[in-house]
Amino acid sequence: MKKLLLAAAGVALIASPAAAQTSWGSATYGNDGQATWALRSTVADFCKLGTSVTTRAGNSTVAPGDNGRGGTAANGDGTITFNIQNPTTNTIQASAAAMVYAQSQCNTTFNVTAESERDGLRNTAFGSAFGSAFTDQVRYNVSALFGGQTGFKSALSGTSTLLANQQPAAGDFEIRVAVPADANRLLLAGQYTDFLKVTMAPVVSGATPL
Repeated sequence: MKKLLLAAAGVALIASPAAAQTSWGSATYGNDGQATWALRSTVADFCKLGTSVTTRAGNSTVAPGDNGRGGTAANGDGTITFNIQNPTTNTIQASAAAMVYAQSQCNTTFNVTAESERDGLRNTAFGSAFGSAFTDQVRYNVSALFGGQTGFKSALSGTSTLLANQQPAAGDFEIRVAVPADANRLLLAGQYTDFLKVTMAPVVSGATPL
């Protein structure tokens, strides 16, 4: 039996392939036993408004949705109808509205600007050639609240910066628009209209409409 086992072992040894030889002479090495890798990932800057919008109205009506220029509620657009006519004196009475965009965010330094297309509410039927008694222009105030900061602009005309070089923030973004009362200015018949554009955008990326 022992002879059979020895014979089998000899056959197995002959049948096994020769072990591969390592060529250590051609290997290359660094200066030490250490490797350091830089780990990187690029995140684009962005400013976004939440799609959950809560509105408040004071002597006005706030209607999210189509604003006459293809606006949508999902993009934070809408129409504010101010009741600015004092029914007793036909002068300007106070009116205001606010829009709160929940879970808004901007992940880099950002600005908030407000732009009035017509430098206030303008009468679409009459011009200003009616003497000093009547006015075809009604100015309004705008404020923005975000990231614990508040920016305000009275009698908005053209484009103004409400918040400048703000740190990244997330939470409720609020826009307030208010028409102050003015008992010394009579209102003309017809519609007073304007388009207000509020923009929250990264400082390095340029303004992008909300």
